Amino acid sequence: MTELNSQDQCAAEEWAVRMLDDPTRHQHDLAQWIAAKPGRGALYDRLMRDLDDATAAVRVAPVQSHRPVSMRGSKTLLAVAFLCACLAIGFSLRLTALQSGEPLARPMLHLATKVGELRRVMLADGSSVILDADTLLTTDFSGHRRLLNLKHGRARFTVAHDQARPFVVHAGGSEIVATGTVFDVAYREALSVDLLQGRVIVRPPSTSFGPRSSPPIALNSGQHIAFDSGHRRPPSVTATSVSETQWVQGTKSLNDVPIDAIIAQANRYATAHIELADPSLGTREIFGDIDIRDSDAVAEGVAAYLDLRIDRSQRGKIVLRNK
Repeated sequence: MTELNSQDQCAAEEWAVRMLDDPTRHQHDLAQWIAAKPGRGALYDRLMRDLDDATAAVRVAPVQSHRPVSMRGSKTLLAVAFLCACLAIGFSLRLTALQSGEPLARPMLHLATKVGELRRVMLADGSSVILDADTLLTTDFSGHRRLLNLKHGRARFTVAHDQARPFVVHAGGSEIVATGTVFDVAYREALSVDLLQGRVIVRPPSTSFGPRSSPPIALNSGQHIAFDSGHRRPPSVTATSVSETQWVQGTKSLNDVPIDAIIAQANRYATAHIELADPSLGTREIFGDIDIRDSDAVAEGVAAYLDLRIDRSQRGKIVLRNK
């Protein structure tokens, strides 16, 4: 009797993605795959049970409502429809790479962006990827799989449908498997996935809260999953935040976000970094609309909100001080 191996496990997960996407279309081919080797049927059934159990077990947090309050006291938040914010990509950027696109990527490629750079690349299979600032991504496409490795940073993947070749992103020890979807993956201090369209399966890191064989988790459109940096706690699944999907557009709708978090995001796009002379002010929360890639606008908005003055006397710094 031939024993099952890691390739069978990976194939079972890929079949799970296909069946979640279009069960009627793939039922016959799945049956043929199962019949070709003893044990595959039990493996697939166990995977689907684990998938259902894990998806039901993760904590689903409530969604906080947005408050239409201005950063400067008068500007209201835009009422942005969720799907439009997720799927409409407003490329009114100052970056020629994003305005004109780039040639098709080779099957194996290293893609990188610098501080302040946003880049869009068309992949050889017809998929596209948008790289946020300070991001490194590698691709390795074959006749059986489309593999990508997000070393650090954030990327949006718009996946071309190819049922024969699942689209697999590795990041922070996790694996995200898709066939044709739109999703964001961010990996810096911690790992998070935002699913904007379609379905994906997320396999948790082997060093996370469970054993190495922690069951995968299915995400539906509009869901967000996050793993803490030490993988000490189970992941939480919440509704995707509109603000977190707006990074491709620049202007973000903030809803009670700590000021130090806003400054940290703005500094990813700027050569002159914003600093608070009094770091304790960073815990204050802010709400409003702001272009996160415009460090001058961020500094001016935060200074107005906290009644601070802007000090540009130090090279490479924008320091916000008491008046």
